[in-house]
Amino acid sequence: LAFALVVLAAWARMMLMAPSIVDGAGPIDAIRSSLARTRGNFWRIVGVALLYLIVSGVLTLAVKSVSGALLGMALPGSAAVGSAGVTGIGTGLIAMGGTVFRALLHRALPERVA
Repeated sequence: LAFALVVLAAWARMMLMAPSIVDGAGPIDAIRSSLARTRGNFWRIVGVALLYLIVSGVLTLAVKSVSGALLGMALPGSAAVGSAGVTGIGTGLIAMGGTVFRALLHRALPERVA
């Protein structure tokens, strides 16, 4: 349990490194920027991220279920292959949504000067 809390804390504090690198920061500056932006917002970040994970998980299940059912009716012999392709596309789009989520969070949290 303690290890899980440490991992959760590190994940929440380092979540905004990639958007900082996209903004042109180097690796060390990206770590500093992520730590500065997330300072004082730990529970808010964890709550919003968990909400996003739940919504994306539900969306992934919905894509799998609907694509499997529709392709199973349309192509009974090869539904698994088609469903895997549709699921892969849907999962990729949901992952892109996660990247957009982190970028918006990066913009929403002002960088605090230490």
